[in-house]
Amino acid sequence: MRWLYSEHSAEVVDHAVQTLLRQAEQRALAVIREHQAPGVYHYHPDGHRLQQTESGDQRHMLARAALAQPWVKAAAAVVVVTAVYDRTTRKYGERGIRYVHMEVGHAAQNLFLQAEALGLATVVVGAFEDDAVATVLKLPTDVQPLMLLPVARR
Repeated sequence: MRWLYSEHSAEVVDHAVQTLLRQAEQRALAVIREHQAPGVYHYHPDGHRLQQTESGDQRHMLARAALAQPWVKAAAAVVVVTAVYDRTTRKYGERGIRYVHMEVGHAAQNLFLQAEALGLATVVVGAFEDDAVATVLKLPTDVQPLMLLPVARR
């Protein structure tokens, strides 16, 4: 999982994403943020920590990869849910792909619920160019972007 971040109420958005992060043990998370150092961040579930992997605000590039959807660029945070299918298919065979998609749905639901509880809004963005998103976030080749979740104030 990866996410983008801007200056809009960083603490509130951090809190909104906490539940989602706990579900992300088989995915990566990154942030493009202005609240601290703008850049791309990778989420490490062990220790529940973020590691900056790229510097600079990349929201405009991600929005372009998402077919110029303006809410991607304007969001306070954009969570980009990714998957490494091999981690699950090693254990469950091809059915593991289905399990990954189910977990992604559960994680997204958690983010929706937390956002609502905090008076924030989010939406699922599935229209994007996979390779372009992977390029913007510099994803390893085995990491596949599955959905974008822009989070913003109402």
